[in-house]
Amino acid sequence: MNVDLEKLVLLQAIDTELRHFAAEAVAAPRSVQQAEELRAQADAALEAVRKKLADEGTIRRTCSSDAEDRRIKLVKLVRQLDSATSATQVSALEHEIGFLRDAVLKFEDEELASMERTETLEEQQTKAQQLLVLRERSLEQARTEAARRITEANARTAQHNAERLALRATIAESALSLYDRITKSRGSGLAEAREQQCCACRMMVRPQRWQQLTGREHEHELFACESCSRILFHDPRRDRPGAWPAGERFHAAQQLEAPR
Repeated sequence: MNVDLEKLVLLQAIDTELRHFAAEAVAAPRSVQQAEELRAQADAALEAVRKKLADEGTIRRTCSSDAEDRRIKLVKLVRQLDSATSATQVSALEHEIGFLRDAVLKFEDEELASMERTETLEEQQTKAQQLLVLRERSLEQARTEAARRITEANARTAQHNAERLALRATIAESALSLYDRITKSRGSGLAEAREQQCCACRMMVRPQRWQQLTGREHEHELFACESCSRILFHDPRRDRPGAWPAGERFHAAQQLEAPR
């Protein structure tokens, strides 16, 4: 294989890995943001339950106070009833006493209903508190993991950039310029030709071009896909099983960008 072409295969693998590390550095804070949103949701849910509990407390205090007011009035009316001298007074007092007793019962029932709702809300509050603890723990874990991922990505980026610069210095200027120009416009400069097809754009490679790619007579030349313009290479392991570090790294790097 053309020496520069083999180096370009390795260079694209490094460029792909660098894009992966850059994506990792961007994605890491997003996981923290998601954990923060979940934590905020749990906190809001707990606050909502606490507000409902406070409202129920207000309801019970109001019912208790209103019921007590009616009881005091009842005592006064019962005393007045005992001293009533006419049937009209008795009827009027009995009617008002009945009304007040109904009101007391209503307030007592509402107070009891509030106590039952409070019991349910207290259970919800316990669950909401537990969820908040879990969300806070997850947030701390997300922050720790994000910091680790960013540190690792930055370290590997620095290492790969050094490797990339050293490799680029060994590639012929004409081949490197061609690779850079295609990468800028296409996102990648190379594509494997497999089974007479460009693996990047899936267009067929003409038989003559395929023979040139797979033969040894034109190893000094670089051939581009007639459809997408990427520089084509043929993996020699397809014909002769064996080790090819540049190709192995190229395909491993491609897996980093494969959909998951």
